[in-house]
Amino acid sequence: MGKFSRDKGARVEREIVTSFRESGLPAKRTAPMQTFKENDMPDILVETKTGDKTVEVKARAKGKQFHDWLGTEDLLVYKVNGEQPLAIIPLTTWIKLNGGTPI
Repeated sequence: MGKFSRDKGARVEREIVTSFRESGLPAKRTAPMQTFKENDMPDILVETKTGDKTVEVKARAKGKQFHDWLGTEDLLVYKVNGEQPLAIIPLTTWIKLNGGTPI
């Protein structure tokens, strides 16, 4: 991974952690615990009323199709053949469902 990609990933992770914290949900990046080797650590850990949650963050220049597909709906379910369906919701909705105050 190049420096630009690493820097962008770290910047976006910090932005997401800030969103969680501003909504009242304690959160931290796990980057200090990660190495350049492949690992199974999530990008972010969030403390919620129902227990700690793990968060993987992906930032892409392209990929707006998820936003287009979600539109004004509350939930997008994305299914790839042979894989478990994914629930895609706005971050503010996830924060509210997990006891935070949407910012």
